[in-house]
Amino acid sequence: TAESAGATVTPATALPEVSIAATAASVTEGSPVSFTLTAAPPPASDLVVDVTWSESGSFLAARRPQTVTIPVSGPATLTADTVDDSVDEPNGTVTVTVTVERGSGYTVGSSGSATVDVTDDDTATTGPTGPTSPGPGTGSPPPRPPSGSLPRVDIRSTGGNVTEGENMSIRLVAYPKPASSITVNLEWTQATDRVSNPPSTVTIPKDTSPSDAAFHTFSVATAQNTDVDGLERVRLTIVEGSGYEPNPDRDFSSRTIGIEDDDE
Repeated sequence: TAESAGATVTPATALPEVSIAATAASVTEGSPVSFTLTAAPPPASDLVVDVTWSESGSFLAARRPQTVTIPVSGPATLTADTVDDSVDEPNGTVTVTVTVERGSGYTVGSSGSATVDVTDDDTATTGPTGPTSPGPGTGSPPPRPPSGSLPRVDIRSTGGNVTEGENMSIRLVAYPKPASSITVNLEWTQATDRVSNPPSTVTIPKDTSPSDAAFHTFSVATAQNTDVDGLERVRLTIVEGSGYEPNPDRDFSSRTIGIEDDDE
């Protein structure tokens, strides 16, 4: 304490500074990515910390934690699964960033973001069984289309939740690779007023790479407002069209994307 004009003044306690580091610098697809979070000084009680996920490529499973609790006793470990598919694709990365959104009582340290390299383990000659991406309630791959059938189009990745005003990044995959570009029909439901001009179609261009599937990533803007409206969800579904078919397993042809509110 300090004496000032006869009064006792108690200095403010510094907020814990949260840092994150990758447990391992690289993994092979199908192995979990892992991160360690520390708080300095140690928190006086269990500390709930917000995190956001991003990736280069399409390796993360659909479900991944959005918060992690650092206990008083020491660091916390954060993990998420990656998908072991049968599609030859470039190597990628998974990045976790510490944020202060819903949580409070901490600040973000200089090491507020960490990245793990993810190595693809497939080749174009392995006879793939089709791209996989576990959806809610399943960890099984979608069935391989019969020989000579139309390409099946999946929503392979959406990159997780976004904050209002940010762009949603959505990745589609067509397997087997179509001989030419295909135009895919999309349907948007739930809270569509939060999506700015959602496209009703998107074109997967002709892919000349050695991969057995065609990949296409596109972005859609979300609307920014000043209302306190909490987490809202948008559902995107692939619908019937010409030159392709939606995967009959709805866990792969439909995805829900969360839009986080940023107003107080």
